[in-house]
Amino acid sequence: MKLTINLLVLFLVNCINAESEFADVIQGVVKILYSDRIDINGDGLIDRIGVFRLSKNNKIKGEYVSINPWNKKDVWKKEDTHIVIAFSVSSDEGKKPVNCFIFNQSFFSSPIWQEKKLPISVVSGDSAKVLIKTFCNSNAKGDLVMLGTEAGINIYIYWDGIEFNVCEPDEEP
Repeated sequence: MKLTINLLVLFLVNCINAESEFADVIQGVVKILYSDRIDINGDGLIDRIGVFRLSKNNKIKGEYVSINPWNKKDVWKKEDTHIVIAFSVSSDEGKKPVNCFIFNQSFFSSPIWQEKKLPISVVSGDSAKVLIKTFCNSNAKGDLVMLGTEAGINIYIYWDGIEFNVCEPDEEP
């Protein structure tokens, strides 16, 4: 029996035509399950966020960085990962986007992340800055990616100008 590992990938990309841009990073056919616009690094350029399901037949093209912002020493083992968040973010016009894959096997293996409607949204502008400052006493340079949890408490992934971070508020739902 052939075991197929499905990966659910959240992808940020800086162009309007998501499918052609995703083709530059992911080889093979993917179905986009969620998409939105975002400015993750606050540079004023529009990035795009999309969620799609991958099989082990899909390959990641080109160079990329893999990060677990919950545990920055963790190493990404693609074969053990169910869901990753991928960012392709431009910093200047004319430069190649930086492709970053954010992963956390235990967080993304919870049942809420197997649902048809994924618990994800974008928080933009001043709301993003206020949320991060209030809940984590930190500064976000751009928009936030809000992730739902089984407990009903939202957590946030953001860029602080140096690295990706996770903000996990210490509150009851």
